Amino acid sequence: MWLVVEDDMEIFEILQVIFEFWRVESMGFSSQEDVFNWLDQLYDPQYLQTLPVLPEIAVLDLRLGNDFEGGIHVAQRIRQTPVIHDIPIVFVTVYYLSPLQREYILEQSGANLIFDRKPTLRDADFRQQVSHLVETYRQSHPPTP
Repeated sequence: MWLVVEDDMEIFEILQVIFEFWRVESMGFSSQEDVFNWLDQLYDPQYLQTLPVLPEIAVLDLRLGNDFEGGIHVAQRIRQTPVIHDIPIVFVTVYYLSPLQREYILEQSGANLIFDRKPTLRDADFRQQVSHLVETYRQSHPPTP
């Protein structure tokens, strides 16, 4: 399952269609507050037992609402949440980022990748990079019986 956080509903729906086309199950949130509430629930062992699977990657909008660093804050919370602290994190954004901004974002967030355009259904580059991150994560985290 892939975790998606995107506040632009049109982009959110596009990502959901892309992931469905790739036959990837996803769960999504459209606000920082909603994903923070969900992350808080991951500290509850009883709640964890109700989840069939945990996310194996997070695809985050860099800018959430009016907060340019909203995605960074979400990534930081993911990194602090024990059961998913080491999942790959990918930012998607339409904003131009200088090399210095990219370095800052990766350093502050602990993200693995910044994809500087919103992906499309036939975006082979996005699919290849994200699939590689997921496959690497799966190799180091085999499913438990």
